[in-house]
Amino acid sequence: ESVGENEAAYASAARAAADEPYGPLAALAWLRAARLAPDAAARTDALDRAIVRSPSLSAARWERFVARLYTGDIRGALGDAQHAEASAPSQRFDVCRRAAEALAERGHLAEAQTWFERALRQRPKSAAAIVGLARALRDLGKPQRALDLFARAIELEVTDPERDRAADLEMARLLATYANDRPAAIARVAEVPPTSEHAAEARLLEATWRAELGDAAGASRAAGRLRAVAEARAATTPANEARAIAERLVELASVEERLLSDPKAAERDLALAVRLDPSHREAARLLRRLARDTIVHAKPAPPAPAPVAAPVQFELPDDSVTSEPSADDEAMVERLTEKLRADPSDEANVAALGATLERLGRDLEVLALVSGRLEEAPPEAQPGLQSWRNRVLQRLAVHARREGRADEAALYESMIQ
Repeated sequence: ESVGENEAAYASAARAAADEPYGPLAALAWLRAARLAPDAAARTDALDRAIVRSPSLSAARWERFVARLYTGDIRGALGDAQHAEASAPSQRFDVCRRAAEALAERGHLAEAQTWFERALRQRPKSAAAIVGLARALRDLGKPQRALDLFARAIELEVTDPERDRAADLEMARLLATYANDRPAAIARVAEVPPTSEHAAEARLLEATWRAELGDAAGASRAAGRLRAVAEARAATTPANEARAIAERLVELASVEERLLSDPKAAERDLALAVRLDPSHREAARLLRRLARDTIVHAKPAPPAPAPVAAPVQFELPDDSVTSEPSADDEAMVERLTEKLRADPSDEANVAALGATLERLGRDLEVLALVSGRLEEAPPEAQPGLQSWRNRVLQRLAVHARREGRADEAALYESMIQ
């Protein structure tokens, strides 16, 4: 086996199992032979022999259950599940849930529904089993029951700050698609904290639904929060999670380009996706396309502006801005944003736009603006931009702590450099 001779290893294990007179040891030997089997037929035969020699060996029973599912023998698989349930009365919930999840994974949804219901008879307040049943019902075309069950699962764990937020996302999707209630769906995903493993997906859904409702400002803020989550996890996240976040950023770039008509924001999303996952070919391809489109549609370059100092240092005694917003500031933001799209190299315009957004208290948009500039800035401009970004993060952290969102505050503080 260690040198790759699997067929010889299987034959040797099968001979040892056949020669073993003690039933439980023979069953274990046949189980090992099944794991070395060169094909499905040999594996099934070895598992059958293991169960004949020791019918109570749960490991062999479960492996045959899975093997039968993969070969389409649903009746045989259900027989194994029923035997496993009957032979372990004290573990019925775990057996039923395990069988239900395996059935759902292979697409046997009606059977999965039955086994999730059996699991819930053993433990009616299991949020995990309720979520599993809700997913099966949703995929069976019973969205109303699924919606009720997702709500029940959330209610059972509402007091747990560390709870899995997957049920919130599932419920939000049903609210947006089945109930056609995007505002309620947005409110649901907006509650997912930035520390949750589902934060990136929640921010993507929020940005998408806001954009579809025509709330461009809200969609941009949600997009900025997704980029903030990605940046906070860029240095420490495992490779598989980085790939998942990069995928969300690619989807966000499509939303910002297609629904918000903001190719520069889409470019920032894709650049961050490539930074998180350099092997993401689709992100790199789209980034090159956007760069080419920018060059093709660029206007003749204006005369080089006079060197502009780093953004104005806004000295903030607390977390408030130095002057009150005026009635013209909203219109000013629109004008400066259009000007930035026409000439992204105008650093004076960036500083003016950032200052106006700060007066309006739109710090998340300032964070997105400064973070995007920081990625593209020459080395001499980076210290000033980094200082500006740090002040914005400090204000966001102070606000979050005042409102009792300690996890969100800790996230912002961890991004300060």
